Amino acid sequence: KHWVQSHRDLPLILKCWGVAVNPEPVRQPLPFLRSRELPWQEGHAAHASIPEAGAFAKSVENVYARVCEDVLAVVPQVREMPATVGVVSGNSAGMLPEDPRLGDAVPGKVVIEVPVPVQVRGASADAAWDMSGVVEIASVHRLGYLSAAAFNLSFDACDSHGRRVKRTPAQTSFSLTCRALAAAISVHGDDRGLVLPPRLAPVQVVLIPVFRTPGRKIGCREADQGGVDGELQRWCEAAAAMLQASDGGGAALLGGWAAGCVRVRIDGRPNVAPAKKIQTWKPRGAPLLLFIHLGSSLSDAEVGKEGEVAEHAELRPAVVHVMARDSDTSRPVPGVLLPAEVANLARGELVGLHNRLLNRHR
Repeated sequence: KHWVQSHRDLPLILKCWGVAVNPEPVRQPLPFLRSRELPWQEGHAAHASIPEAGAFAKSVENVYARVCEDVLAVVPQVREMPATVGVVSGNSAGMLPEDPRLGDAVPGKVVIEVPVPVQVRGASADAAWDMSGVVEIASVHRLGYLSAAAFNLSFDACDSHGRRVKRTPAQTSFSLTCRALAAAISVHGDDRGLVLPPRLAPVQVVLIPVFRTPGRKIGCREADQGGVDGELQRWCEAAAAMLQASDGGGAALLGGWAAGCVRVRIDGRPNVAPAKKIQTWKPRGAPLLLFIHLGSSLSDAEVGKEGEVAEHAELRPAVVHVMARDSDTSRPVPGVLLPAEVANLARGELVGLHNRLLNRHR
């Protein structure tokens, strides 16, 4: 209340990351879902009027919904509920709409939930709710004037006659917990391990250089996979640099994969067959694996391309195989490609994988 003295101090928006500790013993703890400590993002806001607070609460609700769809690739369910007095303590005593102090500003809260197929010993994943197979990941509380009045929070304003009056601000609180990660892992995971949506994965694209041994298939034995050829290594580094190039904005988060930075890793470990590299990255949830081996020298058709070949004239085109995380097999890409073309291919594959995961959950 010492931060808000006049209408010039509003709106006041505070946000922090912290850990909520459950003092009660936890039975059957699950990572990210039910444990003694719950990491979460917590925020509080104070506005001069109920309409301003309602518009802010709606914007936060839209942000959380976009996080679900654009980052976690899950479809959220939005549910309206009556507000509670003890938001932090978990007190279930509700604010009754017939309370004369409320007037037209009836407090309430919006709960954002994600349907999950997880069951533990025959019980729903989130035992705190009656709705089976649903995990609450975020909530937005419209507290109205009562919460501020309880803590004697007021500010100086002017009435219609220009006189100085004391008014109570309208408060809003919102939170997002690490249960969002549990929901994404539960929805997309399979028997082979993690299936991470592209925007959530720490490594989005893995470039695996493969070189051909005369008379054998590509990388059929560990003995055939010695040190990576220098030209092949430079080819992968050029493709990785193009994937990591960004325009400096938040395009990758907002949906513009064509301009955003892609997190890429080159797996050039010697004496490791491509099959073992697949076994390394697929259980970790890497969205996209690209197998690259150099083709023949530039043909007349490749030399005729504008711009791309001139920039990487010292690099030969490569043959590329693509393996997405939701597929068990790799598929060849027709023709031979240059690093810039592989970068565009990878961005398109990430978009396709995100849309498939989202539509599958929908």
